[in-house]
Amino acid sequence: MRLSLKSSDESKALIILLASAFLFSLMGAFMKLSSRDVPSTQLIFYRSTFQGVIVVLGMLFVTEPDNNDDGTNVSSLNTATITRTRLIQYPLGRPKHRSVIIARGFIGGFAFLNYFYALKVLPLGDANTLFSLRPIITIFLARIILGENIVFLNLMAALSSLVGAYLITGSNSNVDNGNPDNDSDTRLGYIAAIVGSVAGSAVLVLTRKAGIAVHTLQLIFSWAIFSIAFSFCVGHSSVGINIEESWHMPHSKEIWGYISGMVIFGSLSHFMMNHAARIAPAGLSAIVRSSNIMWAYLLEIVVFHQVPTANTVIGVILISLSLILIAATKLKEVKGASDSGLVLDMRAAHCNENLADERTPILSPSFDTLKCVPHDDSENATHKNTLPLRL
Repeated sequence: MRLSLKSSDESKALIILLASAFLFSLMGAFMKLSSRDVPSTQLIFYRSTFQGVIVVLGMLFVTEPDNNDDGTNVSSLNTATITRTRLIQYPLGRPKHRSVIIARGFIGGFAFLNYFYALKVLPLGDANTLFSLRPIITIFLARIILGENIVFLNLMAALSSLVGAYLITGSNSNVDNGNPDNDSDTRLGYIAAIVGSVAGSAVLVLTRKAGIAVHTLQLIFSWAIFSIAFSFCVGHSSVGINIEESWHMPHSKEIWGYISGMVIFGSLSHFMMNHAARIAPAGLSAIVRSSNIMWAYLLEIVVFHQVPTANTVIGVILISLSLILIAATKLKEVKGASDSGLVLDMRAAHCNENLADERTPILSPSFDTLKCVPHDDSENATHKNTLPLRL
């Protein structure tokens, strides 16, 4: 069966993605306001615990087909023979995929530690821009781990990103020269942002490796578990206390309000991203999601009264152009697949319409999953020639 998406549905999905990008930046602003009184590790604990509880509640109701544990195409199976299991019985996935899910959660938790610390000590726009390097870095990690090809436009995007990142980090590295402590925090913040971006790219590659046999809720659950563990251990270690401070109860209702905004807007942005990215075109999705850079700098100016330097503006433009180049290559891949008689498969479109499969493509806050599968009207269509398209 062929998948047809109405342009109105795609437009609505793009609007949701735009709103999601704004909410993600808003989460960063609330996190930054909260961090004036609370260590970043403690904020990670609140954020991951809140979303983890939501995920567990979802796992109590969402089911998956037992017949698909080995990656078998459920469309070739008789619906009467399919039994279903609640996800809560396998929160970290089936044994075959568990190692990838655990690795994804481990690296994702580490990336979150770096991201939140960078948000605390860096200008909001700078932290968001440097974390937007993930799609660029993913291209090279995917080449090493998955053997995917690198095209010329990808190399141009990588060069543009490197120059942009250098301008952003260099233009602000000495803003607090009068205060050695603040200057040290700033340098560490830029290092954390770049390290976190590399770790985030590894998460994307591991998610791609997991494939559609792993449910999105299982990946988020793994992330939540490791984020909670890392934040607690680092936050109570001598290193964490020396870098920031000891954990303590927030001192005012105002801080609690900021924390509430952080966990609510962050979780809402995450789920909106996962929903809309299944529908919106891959290339346009990348461009729309990169709007979080614009929102972050607007919030930086309006809320924190920090005006970016000229070098920062140039760096942001270069990184934004690199993301557009990456999006252009994805649009070209999708068009090429369409011209070759392939069809986009989102949310198991290859399955029979009367099979209510709740399994969704694997997604993350920063990218979407699309597949191109050969058009085959028979019940024996398989994933053999599946072509993953990711950002």
